[in-house]
Amino acid sequence: MKKYVWFLIGLLILSAATAAFAQDAPPIPGRIAVIGSDYNVYTLDPQSGEQTALTDDAAVSNRGVHIYESPVWSVGGELAFFGTSANAVGVKTDILISPDGTAPAVSAATLPDLTITYASWSPQNCSDACRDLAVLLSGSSSFTVDLLHAGKGGYTVTETEMGAPFYFSWSPDGTQMLWQRDSASLDIFDTAESITTTLPQSPGAMFAPAWSPVDNRLLFAIQNGDGSDLVISSEGNLQTLAANQANPVLFAWSPDGSQIAYIDRLGPLIVLDAVSGEEVSRSPNSVVQAFFWSPDSSHIAYVTSGAPLEGSFNASAPSAIKIAAPMPQDAKSLAWSVFDVANSTVRRFGSFVPTREEFYMISFFDQFAQSHRIWSPDSRYLVYSEMTPDQGAVVSLLDTTQDIAVPLVVTEGVIGVWSFD
Repeated sequence: MKKYVWFLIGLLILSAATAAFAQDAPPIPGRIAVIGSDYNVYTLDPQSGEQTALTDDAAVSNRGVHIYESPVWSVGGELAFFGTSANAVGVKTDILISPDGTAPAVSAATLPDLTITYASWSPQNCSDACRDLAVLLSGSSSFTVDLLHAGKGGYTVTETEMGAPFYFSWSPDGTQMLWQRDSASLDIFDTAESITTTLPQSPGAMFAPAWSPVDNRLLFAIQNGDGSDLVISSEGNLQTLAANQANPVLFAWSPDGSQIAYIDRLGPLIVLDAVSGEEVSRSPNSVVQAFFWSPDSSHIAYVTSGAPLEGSFNASAPSAIKIAAPMPQDAKSLAWSVFDVANSTVRRFGSFVPTREEFYMISFFDQFAQSHRIWSPDSRYLVYSEMTPDQGAVVSLLDTTQDIAVPLVVTEGVIGVWSFD
């Protein structure tokens, strides 16, 4: 993979042609982790265009597969990613961690007979100068969540429970997790004591539960006859936000914990006050497929499409050892819109055909939005991966502050994820 020294040249050309990247725009903060078209791992400084290769040994042959996938940043700047190797002998997953996304990665653990599905860092450091990484792994018939603990003596891996599907959300202090397992139970897991407490409510039509990013409130859907109620649970007391939802409910807290956005797969994006439950605003578009809050909680990037985005984390989820092929040439495109929550205005941008990895993230956005950033730290740019007309895979940036913006291609790659700072 080449270093794209033409990044700044392209930036200047586009700046002359469109206001999307004006020359007086503020610096672009953070770094972007990329899985390249060659399935190696790179990080990119979007301001300078400087690119750092963290691996160079990905390979696919008739003797086996060795690829890297699923990059995920911690709020402290660590970057975890996963090496998957498969051959006639079997499959294994290596967990690798770079302390800052530029220093060489170290191998934290090797897990035989398992493939990576999803991973999420604890939002806070745990004791002994460490941070936990929760890893959802797929086995032969179910999922398991393993906790990688980085302590003074090195890394340890603890297996927790199994389930299919299995979704989870971290508490803001990083000591507990809210689980939704088997579409049958909601649990609180204490990471220090390895104690699981099952809540009295049964999950309704939902996927990922959501712990408040700022306090002890829990957000999930519960069964209500033939439908589902979206509720907040606080110290065991339930507040109903939306009742009798006929379709699966997908939802997310704003990063500041003051608002909640949700969709029911067939309607618009609706934003509620997290205290009163009153509606704040709703999008003019129906059939919103996925959405992501900006870090400053002022805007929501959402996706609309004619193509259904359906699925669940279950034992038949796409295997990590299957090399992602380009989306079919007749695949329907997606389109980004950016919703201003305060005044309910929308900027709609051009369409794109996502890579399979991007499509997967969008399909399971309610889980990925809790751990993966598509927004730049300054809440201005979106990063996403798309297919070019000649079926190449590229990572693009979109300036959401402009009414008309031309995406800027910054590198080749099948997925890109922004750091938190």
